[in-house]
Amino acid sequence: MVSPFPPAVPEPEPEASKRLPENRRKHRKSRNGCLVCKARRVKCDEQRPRCARCILGSRACAYNTTQGDPARSPGTSATSSTAAEGVPAAAMVAAIETGADAHAASEAGGSFTTTHMALLLHAHTNLGTFLALSGDTYPIINTAVDNAEEAPYLLDQLLALSALHRSVAATDAATTAKYRRQATELQTRALGRFNDAGADVSGRKNIPSLLFATLLGFHVLHDTLSTADHILSDFVGNFLGYVKLHDGVRAVIDGHWPQILESDLKPLLCIEWIERKEELSRGTETAGLMRQLESSAYSQPSLVEACISAANWIQWVLGVAATEPDRPDVAVQAVVTWPLVMGDDFSAALYQHRPEALVVLAYYGAALHRCRGFWVFGESGAAVVRSIANELGSFWAEALSWPLGVLSEK
Repeated sequence: MVSPFPPAVPEPEPEASKRLPENRRKHRKSRNGCLVCKARRVKCDEQRPRCARCILGSRACAYNTTQGDPARSPGTSATSSTAAEGVPAAAMVAAIETGADAHAASEAGGSFTTTHMALLLHAHTNLGTFLALSGDTYPIINTAVDNAEEAPYLLDQLLALSALHRSVAATDAATTAKYRRQATELQTRALGRFNDAGADVSGRKNIPSLLFATLLGFHVLHDTLSTADHILSDFVGNFLGYVKLHDGVRAVIDGHWPQILESDLKPLLCIEWIERKEELSRGTETAGLMRQLESSAYSQPSLVEACISAANWIQWVLGVAATEPDRPDVAVQAVVTWPLVMGDDFSAALYQHRPEALVVLAYYGAALHRCRGFWVFGESGAAVVRSIANELGSFWAEALSWPLGVLSEK
């Protein structure tokens, strides 16, 4: 299990001015607005159970439980708005546009049912498959169950991932739809509970929060890659949303690595390969790409540097996979790591649809394709490579020859 926040990545911290650009709009503050509108910095009409903007944008809509909230039942303690507003969790809700409405979320209820127990059994039996882990996954299940009362969002997300896995394995449309609906309901409930936890998730609950972010990351990555055969600009936007999700939770985990690395989860974090980056033998898969990037006379030096750095991490992914050829789980974990280490400057270039960045993304697609047996990836890698190859002109034909060649591999 690759941690969503590797503790030691040899990349410089980008300046604030180089971060992914955001469209900021001034508006009158709506104190009781939903978390999604607050994260997007737009005015909310505060309609419940779902505001107009979330309805129009097909977004999940969630509100903080604060004093004066008509939806709160008597006796429920209120969460301080100053503690909950502005925490990274709100950004997570905004990053996941599931299309689930409040009715679906309410159907999931606040308790665990026999259906949920069946999903837990499926998770217990198949968690190694869910997360591409070859080690003992019991600590993950144990942590989720032990914290079901204090951090219920973790168990909710574990069950959501279990339902998503069953939807992929289903052989008929009706069963697929049933499990996808359950996955969406449980994920929506998990996000709501995570937001209800507010700032407390950075205290003694940091390990459940780490696991929650990891499981949520796999869930959102699957949903993101399922759009790989759509319009390229839509996929790139979804992919960057997935990357921002991890950025939004990073602040929750930072500062708690000593405790995390002393826990039962350490053998599952797979951070060894990142720390041994310089020890890996240098492959040649990205050599042609590097030559073309370095010789590009029309690209800005900072852009070239960002793309070369991201391409170096692609070479690291391929090197890790080559080191353990009989361990497909190791290759999957390396591929999952790349979006987390590709760098903010590269994200900005990808946001601008710069061809230099898109061709690097095609190499990521090739790495995905080599791991297409993993249920989260499927055939998405081939779709990414072909989509980019169709988008870029003949100037990049040589650089794209390797990822296109990977699609012909058996």
